[in-house]
Amino acid sequence: MKATTSIEAIEVALRGELNARAVGLRFGRPPVPRIVAAARRDRTRRRTYAGTGFVLVAALIAAAAPAILGAARGPGAASAAARGDDPSPLQSVAPRGNLVRNIAFMHAAQERLPGDKVLYANDDGTHTIVIGTEADATRRSSAEFRTLLGNHRASASQLETAVDDVGLSGDVKTYAFVGEFSDNGRIPLVVLGPADLTSVEYATGIKLTEQYGRLVPVRTGVTRIAASNGVAETELADTTALDTSSNSGLYFALRAKLGYEYVCANSAIRVLPATTAGNIEDADYDPIRATVVAKGKAAGIPMALRGPSSNALADNVALVLSDVANFAGVTPGQVTAHIAWVGRETPEWDSALAEFSAPGFPPFQAFIRGLASGAPANDSPTLAQSFVRPSKPLIPGQPPTTAAAFGGTPEFTTIGAGLSGHW
Repeated sequence: MKATTSIEAIEVALRGELNARAVGLRFGRPPVPRIVAAARRDRTRRRTYAGTGFVLVAALIAAAAPAILGAARGPGAASAAARGDDPSPLQSVAPRGNLVRNIAFMHAAQERLPGDKVLYANDDGTHTIVIGTEADATRRSSAEFRTLLGNHRASASQLETAVDDVGLSGDVKTYAFVGEFSDNGRIPLVVLGPADLTSVEYATGIKLTEQYGRLVPVRTGVTRIAASNGVAETELADTTALDTSSNSGLYFALRAKLGYEYVCANSAIRVLPATTAGNIEDADYDPIRATVVAKGKAAGIPMALRGPSSNALADNVALVLSDVANFAGVTPGQVTAHIAWVGRETPEWDSALAEFSAPGFPPFQAFIRGLASGAPANDSPTLAQSFVRPSKPLIPGQPPTTAAAFGGTPEFTTIGAGLSGHW
């Protein structure tokens, strides 16, 4: 990268890279075809969808937590976790829940989780939930959590594996289980933490606002639940309205209060309904791609409708359109998009100035970067290097042609995939 980059931009780019490298997680049938249209194009760069039919892994948390928490606690913390000297704090806490004194149940649950330590076993009157983690995780820098879920008064043998082999850094102090987002009942939520876990907040939605000339994502539907003995538990009301746009699962967020400090408590997994309102194919993004290519050719810049590694300018503009549609809970056809300018910013990067309008959104502009034709793939910018801002009048013939002139905030954490991984 040729330009000077701020520490904040480096952190955002690092989170994006870590998220992309989590692509090795297991894949299954896509949970939300409307979202997966974009995921197919950049699966190796920024999103990971996984599971056994309808599981979306928020891999950013699992991948980035060691670096983020290590930075917050000092350089020694990250190195200790890497050596395996700093096991999961949850390992040292006694099992919790109203079923832990039921010896027969605990014995049967342990048989269902061989080699694991049961951290939580509880029947809340609607669901029976058992959460376990690897018993030998104290010798490693990560821990894998497994969850069993069933109805009220279910026996251990009747519980189904709700989440399997979800890995988190051993340095993470909280673990959250969120049940399947659906319209057919209430959704269990359990957050486990140390004794100083005082409360948990969750948000069921998100909106985009303009504040002091910047675009800011704001969590909505925020609810606080108290914690007792390091456990916060509740049931979410069914999310029928939000599920029609998949926002309930994609943008649901958690944060935990440990003492006087909030920490990210997003679960390492999202469970979305197997059915969706529509199936948006990749061709739905071809009109915006074609516009970018035409603008580029008019400026004397050779472009293709699709780059060889799905990271050319037309690819990234299509990804921003996908993020807008996902965020607004609409189809790409319901988003108004205009390409105001296309140019070559550096020998490695092409850039575009785009204007978007979507239901419930303030009009905004995006400065989007993509890999120039013939440039090495390792010079490819991600959407962490693209920026958004509230719409401003453009002077004819004098559009901002650099990120510095454009300003704004990183697309990745304003409307993009980074939103599903932090609060």
